[in-house]
Amino acid sequence: MPVIISTGSNPQDLRPGIRMWYGSAYPIYDTKYDKLFDVKIPEDRNYEEDVMMSTLGLAQVKSQGGSVTYDAGGQMFSTQYPHIQYGLGFIITSEMMEDGIALKNGEIMAKAMKLSMLRTREIVAAGTYINAFSSTALMSGGDLVCLASNAHPTPGGNFSNVPVAPGSLAEATLEQMVLDVMNFKDNRGEIIGVKPEKLIVPLGLQFTATRILNSVLRIGTADNDINALRDMGMLPGGVVVNPYLSSQTNWFIKTDQGGLNFFNRKDLTMSNDNEFDTENAKFKVLMRFSVGWSDPRSLYGVNS
Repeated sequence: MPVIISTGSNPQDLRPGIRMWYGSAYPIYDTKYDKLFDVKIPEDRNYEEDVMMSTLGLAQVKSQGGSVTYDAGGQMFSTQYPHIQYGLGFIITSEMMEDGIALKNGEIMAKAMKLSMLRTREIVAAGTYINAFSSTALMSGGDLVCLASNAHPTPGGNFSNVPVAPGSLAEATLEQMVLDVMNFKDNRGEIIGVKPEKLIVPLGLQFTATRILNSVLRIGTADNDINALRDMGMLPGGVVVNPYLSSQTNWFIKTDQGGLNFFNRKDLTMSNDNEFDTENAKFKVLMRFSVGWSDPRSLYGVNS
């Protein structure tokens, strides 16, 4: 049975002189999910599906009068994004609506309800990053390996989107990340032109990340060397600080290779009505989305 807000739930709301209620709708950070993922508006259907295709091998020398060498690509992994609906609501008795002051039209609770939905969206989206190193939380990956791993299977051998030796966020580890990303290979083991796009860090690493990327000269040294990362524009998307990341030491790079997806099937939709028998006022909000990853080349993760 749903919880109903009655005159007994907020008795002080019935007293004259109450100026305001607080604590139900604190502000939250600006949106982060749309900086961690490529946001897409899907078709009108139950789910989306991405299919990984194998590339062809390198061209072979064709001898005079000889035949061209033929190769076969084909389908590899398939990743489904089922659109999940989230909802929240509250009920206010007709007596509370008639007698209340601050809660007269459910305005305060409506703001709190919207806040909860926005926070839910951010937490669910951040889960893809939080569980990136977990083999028990595949987060929609089609190759049955966790998102950040050194064992993504391909016809050309395992592919890695993690460092050989994970280290804390520093200039040297970030430079190694750039080299690793620019050395990403396709399913045939050939180098592709992937570039790092933005650095994604938790609250605890925001100052370190900003110093590394924005200092004109190298940090922590008396040498008059330029900051090569900044000078070469290696991370044009800059730093994204995500307060919903639980680990304060793990950090990530989102690359320019599409593969981290957020499908916004239905945006926040609020509605209200009154029950015929009770005259209770009912308020609700719904949203529907799916989030996950298709191509591990879209991310580089450091579990430090």
